[in-house]
Amino acid sequence: VILFNHIIKIIMKIFDLALLILPFRVLNILSNYNIILDFFKPILYPVIICSGFLGLLSIFIGFIGIWKKKNILICMHIIGLIIATIIEISISISSSVSNNQYFKPANQSLWNSLQYYQKHPIYENQFDNLQKDGCAEALYEYIEQSIMIIIYICIAFAIIKAIYLAISILVYRKSN
Repeated sequence: VILFNHIIKIIMKIFDLALLILPFRVLNILSNYNIILDFFKPILYPVIICSGFLGLLSIFIGFIGIWKKKNILICMHIIGLIIATIIEISISISSSVSNNQYFKPANQSLWNSLQYYQKHPIYENQFDNLQKDGCAEALYEYIEQSIMIIIYICIAFAIIKAIYLAISILVYRKSN
């Protein structure tokens, strides 16, 4: 059981790191166009970053709890993972139900910024860069594709976490 716990924790570290890295990459790409997109950032990405950070923190607390044999740390580990799992399940469900939730605000930002194209060089530069990089449609497709990847990771990871949590709670109850 202990070997299984360590293997699952390593897998969870990898998933949580993926949940941290992917949104940062997308936000970095969006920041290249922050003026013309009116600093539009989908709320999904910061929430996923927080969820990934909470998962990693919970895993490290769990390692310390098992190593030091502290029940309070093990309880914190389980509670933190339950919260992260609930966040990931709710994000994946809400994001998969609502289609094109980011297209309309981003499109509106671009239309609003278009009036400044001739007036401000920074708008002109960002629009030109957007055209060089494949236009707005490619950017929308990239955002939607990254959202779908995040949804799949969240669903798969939530299932793994739920199995791990069920086993952890059973082991914790048997130890007391």
